Amino acid sequence: MLVIVPHKDRTIDNILLNSHMIFSGERIVKRDKLLEAFKTFKPVRFQLKVAINKYFIENNYRIDIFKSDLRNTIHFKKHGILKAIVKEARMYFEIFTYSGVREILRQFRYYKHIENSV
Repeated sequence: MLVIVPHKDRTIDNILLNSHMIFSGERIVKRDKLLEAFKTFKPVRFQLKVAINKYFIENNYRIDIFKSDLRNTIHFKKHGILKAIVKEARMYFEIFTYSGVREILRQFRYYKHIENSV
């Protein structure tokens, strides 16, 4: 899998969790592996990237990172502050209820290891 990681914005979630790598970034994944991840973990909406990460980590598949200077539009600029807070809260609620804190921390450590070796 190739993860194309956008520029790291100075938002709290990026600073604390490296979420720009775990939750965002484009993934290039072979179709059969993507379908297997769907079949195995049955993710919905925002849970997809966490499920793909988990599938690749558990199966010891190679993950490469390509850092990009491209920037994602921050929700606050796109939707306004109140709507952005609601959207962010919903996203994190879906992700954490799906995978739990332990899994997110495991992925954080895994991606931190990959990032440091690049």
